[in-house]
Amino acid sequence: MQIETVTLVGQGIRLEPLSLERHAPGLFAATPPDTFSYFLDWPERWDEASFTAWLGRSMARLGLSMAVVDLARFMEDLAAQS
Repeated sequence: MQIETVTLVGQGIRLEPLSLERHAPGLFAATPPDTFSYFLDWPERWDEASFTAWLGRSMARLGLSMAVVDLARFMEDLAAQS
């Protein structure tokens, strides 16, 4: 069966396919190391490169992975960059 990826936009969030390039830096910044206390797999070291490698392995195992984007925060970040 072929599964097509889509982006779903609601009133306050957007659900989009997870991308290492787009999402890994923000996920690393927002994730405290103790998040992995009860995981069976975790990054080898606590740095962005190891986190990104771990996330890539997890995505490969799971298949389709999605990211939830808070649209209000996304807009604030865009405004701060300009």
